[in-house]
Amino acid sequence: MPTYFIWNSISEELSHQILLCAQQSDKKLYRLLLDMVSKGFGIRINKLLEMPKIKRHALCKKVLSHPRSETMSFYLLSHWLIETQSPMLCRWLDMLGIAHDEKGILEVDPEEPPLETLQQAVNTLFEEFPKEYVSIYLQGFYEMEGVKWKNLGSLMANDPRFKIGTYQPVT
Repeated sequence: MPTYFIWNSISEELSHQILLCAQQSDKKLYRLLLDMVSKGFGIRINKLLEMPKIKRHALCKKVLSHPRSETMSFYLLSHWLIETQSPMLCRWLDMLGIAHDEKGILEVDPEEPPLETLQQAVNTLFEEFPKEYVSIYLQGFYEMEGVKWKNLGSLMANDPRFKIGTYQPVT
């Protein structure tokens, strides 16, 4: 269930927001993305920078939708979540009793909680936060090294709330 699948399913508006977040708060990450897009489309970086951001970000979204872009996809989604959705991240980790910093970044690789605890935490997130954001976060959380919890993967594959556009996670 790689994160690059998410880019095809999210709206142009949300992908634009995610990429604007990177542009504004992590110039190095954004520049690496533009280098990828430049090479992927054979466009000089200066030409990319001259494009309106909406058009530039549409090209970025296309590049991020390919398997070869998985690492960049994961980093961009993680960056956006940490920078803009930390209350959701912290809420999830608090419900599961997992140590984290003030932005919701893990301090250690967590052990998988019991299914009942996990299900209750998933339900609470979907009740309190936008469905699309919860789905993106939990799919990214699942993809983190040291997580890949079996029960979380099963919940994502079988719960229609995790569907984003036409994409339903399968583990």
